[in-house]
Amino acid sequence: MKTDKVSIIVPFYNAEMFIERCIISIIEQSYKNFELLLIDDGSTDKSYTICEKIKKGHSNIKLFKKKNGGPSSARNYGIDKATGKYIMFVDADDCISKDCLKKMIETVDDTSLIKVNYNIIKEHKNIINNKEISGLSNIEVIDNILSCHTQGFIAGTLFSKKTIGDLRFDESTFFLEDTLFLIQYLKRIKTVKIVDEVYFYFINKNSITASNEKILTNIISIDYSLKQIENELKTIDIKNVNDKINMKKIKLIEAELAKVKSSYELSIILNKKDFQDILAKINSPERFSQFYRIYFYLLRKKCKTFLIIYVKIRKVLKTIKSNL
Repeated sequence: MKTDKVSIIVPFYNAEMFIERCIISIIEQSYKNFELLLIDDGSTDKSYTICEKIKKGHSNIKLFKKKNGGPSSARNYGIDKATGKYIMFVDADDCISKDCLKKMIETVDDTSLIKVNYNIIKEHKNIINNKEISGLSNIEVIDNILSCHTQGFIAGTLFSKKTIGDLRFDESTFFLEDTLFLIQYLKRIKTVKIVDEVYFYFINKNSITASNEKILTNIISIDYSLKQIENELKTIDIKNVNDKINMKKIKLIEAELAKVKSSYELSIILNKKDFQDILAKINSPERFSQFYRIYFYLLRKKCKTFLIIYVKIRKVLKTIKSNL
């Protein structure tokens, strides 16, 4: 049986409501050869104090405090401090199943990325029980991420520290930064294996609301990250990369605009030059599905009232579908 050490990196910022749940799920792992690196990214609540209390009596828990710099900065800090052969990232508001590490270590090899399945939980209800296909090539997985058939999560994934090497998260963006990192890593391995354990991904109510400024900032960050991803894929043979990048961009913009509360607020975003510049760069809408041709047309024409109704209808339909 393999006994390689795993470094589990948990960055947190003002996570007092759920950090204990996360840590307990890691402490109770059936596989014991791991270190838990808790990275406080400048919290102003009681998160650090909670971690200090739990840390007592656990020699494999290391607690660090740094100036606030965002999730990418905290993860990079964790990578630099990690001493394990393998690295796993867990978000502070999530948790993992008891045999997660054990099954991953049993499956790991030098040329594969190991992932577990995930359940997305919202308001204590499972809204997605995901089971991915195992044994796909790195190119197939990248293609699936671009096509939105596979999530670009880094959480619940076992990375080789040696393969990570000098690779780090892009600290200049905070949207799709994990997907960018994952794609960069996938270029360094051959296959992806899925282990039948579960990463529990919790959606918090507070993460759904956002101001116009936040929504626009998210859209700008989406555009930047997808551009970096597009640059990474120039040396990889994937069909219709530009179309897939554009499609993913529109879907993510749609998700952000669905957070807008009124047509007036939507008009503010649509009239921003940054938003108009991003929209102008999206090419080939004629190749998209019927929905996205209509959606793209409404965006172009700035039909604010119809657009917000259209987005809200889509949001309701997605909610109904997820609850079936």
